[in-house]
Amino acid sequence: MSDSEEDVSVSGSEVDDEEIEVEMGDEDVHASDGDENDMDVGSNSSSVRWYQKEIWQLTKLPYYDDLERQANDTLATIKTGLAHAILLNDPVTGLLHWVPELERYIDYHGRRLNKDDHILFVRLLNCLVTKGNTFKDVKIAMHCLNKLLSKRDFILRGDVEIDWRPLLELYVEVSYKNLEEDGIFLMPDGFRAELQAYVSHARRYFSDDAPQQILDELRPLMCIWDEAVVRAWRMLELFMPMNLPAERQLTHGSALWLDEAWHWFVTVENNSLIETSILKMFVRLATECPGSVNWCDKLDVIFTKLIRSLSPW
Repeated sequence: MSDSEEDVSVSGSEVDDEEIEVEMGDEDVHASDGDENDMDVGSNSSSVRWYQKEIWQLTKLPYYDDLERQANDTLATIKTGLAHAILLNDPVTGLLHWVPELERYIDYHGRRLNKDDHILFVRLLNCLVTKGNTFKDVKIAMHCLNKLLSKRDFILRGDVEIDWRPLLELYVEVSYKNLEEDGIFLMPDGFRAELQAYVSHARRYFSDDAPQQILDELRPLMCIWDEAVVRAWRMLELFMPMNLPAERQLTHGSALWLDEAWHWFVTVENNSLIETSILKMFVRLATECPGSVNWCDKLDVIFTKLIRSLSPW
């Protein structure tokens, strides 16, 4: 081979290598651009999934970026403060300071929360709503829980499970023990209303076995000759979950108590003290799980009792 041919072959290989490097460089550039685009898309999609609901009017403000940064800092501070309060076992000056801060954050920014954080907040505060805790602390926790659970679309039934028994024990102590009248303690103003509101939110997250367990707990009180029957039906009306799927109503829901409630409704005389509670249970069942019960054969009796209850004499 001549020297000129060797020069041509060497130069050709060098040119080929340079072209390959240029092509690889272009591919790297396109790949990096694609990665950046993917990251941008991912960040946008993650931001959509990250927050459950923001106040959209705030996004139209020219200083929205500052508001968003302040909101992120505030939420991080609240979570850090709650964690420190739990680790230091400081419910008085720690936990009860940051719980109102969480309420204030919800008032200012709406449900600008990760769903996982939302569920953890509910589980954390629900631990305070038990018999034996200070009623002031319990009321503060329930007030925040009512805000967290007021929108049922953000946390579904399968996302969290709340135990019904601590709530029932607390309700019995507050409503039927007459401890306040005896001077044993003084409850905060509006405590019973907060408790009833929280139970109305929390019963959506009771387990599937809760209806049968609640019935087993309250059926011994159903004696027609004892005023405890009024207490039993009032607690059933407040605690009984109705939002089970229609296919679960036959095994874990209304099929367990509907016939019994109807028997009490038509047997006991008109304007009885338990009639209102039973009727409210029927209304809740028809509203929260429509189509699960055929009410056609019961409407005449229901409306007849309603009309008689409106009689002025």
